[in-house]
Amino acid sequence: MSELKSFESQDDIEERRRIRQEEWEKARRPHEPEKCPEEAPVWDGKTLYQRLREQKEEKQLEWEEKYKLKNQIYKGLDEEEAKFLNVISEKRARIDQSHKKEEKKYIEAYREALQKKMAEESPPILPPRTQLPPGASNKKTQHSLIAGSIVRKRKSTGSEDHGNTFS
Repeated sequence: MSELKSFESQDDIEERRRIRQEEWEKARRPHEPEKCPEEAPVWDGKTLYQRLREQKEEKQLEWEEKYKLKNQIYKGLDEEEAKFLNVISEKRARIDQSHKKEEKKYIEAYREALQKKMAEESPPILPPRTQLPPGASNKKTQHSLIAGSIVRKRKSTGSEDHGNTFS
């Protein structure tokens, strides 16, 4: 019942304003405004710091409520968005196909040019092989293979050994 006593209807507020305006007109002086000034707000006994802190907490609660996970439920795509995304994906697919066709065309042209070039170039002419007599062997001896690669040291005279310097 205490909550109902603190409740004021709009009619009660307007009635109080009307009565106040009538009193104002009776007590008003000529230099004062015709309309009654508003009532000063009733002081609630809270400091400015307390009121600002309460306002900040209310705003924080509102912000948290706004960005809660339950309020961020994904609603899915509507039909218009789905059509748009389908159109975009079809365009991308066509572009990709055209790129692939163009790429294949270039690769094929390159291969054809390479084949033509290879066909134009004649293989190197090799001298005909001579047949060895049936008794002769194609193998060379180890001595004959390394004979040209081994260089023997020259024997030096005694006077030259003393004057050798590395440069």
